[in-house]
Amino acid sequence: MTKIDVFSLTAVPVEQCANGKPFGTATAFVWKRGAQHHLITNWHVVTGRHAGTGELETVVQPDMLRAHFNTRLMDFGKKQIDIDIRDDDNRPRWYAHPMRGCGSDVVAIPLPIPCPSRKSHPRDSRDEAESAHHPTR
Repeated sequence: MTKIDVFSLTAVPVEQCANGKPFGTATAFVWKRGAQHHLITNWHVVTGRHAGTGELETVVQPDMLRAHFNTRLMDFGKKQIDIDIRDDDNRPRWYAHPMRGCGSDVVAIPLPIPCPSRKSHPRDSRDEAESAHHPTR
């Protein structure tokens, strides 16, 4: 039997959507800080813009990400969840770096729901992830 590293299953495939229709694909992962889960992806994924120039690179600006979370370890079943990335006034629901903004090309989107599966993300913090690699700690 082939052994798959549990961290290989942490990637969350996402589809960029506008008006409910997918037009692009990307990846993300889940990170938990305190009690809040966040979907981590690239700034250019949520804006459709080039991180260096700010110019629109996609046909339309995404307003939702359709995430496909792993439901059970080693099962490869997926649970689809649509995540609105803008509020009713078209303001971003994500957090970018406070100083670098789009220059870091990374955003954190608070998940409005409990994470679909505890096994769909690398533990709850860097310390727990490190202890998975070093069981003697």
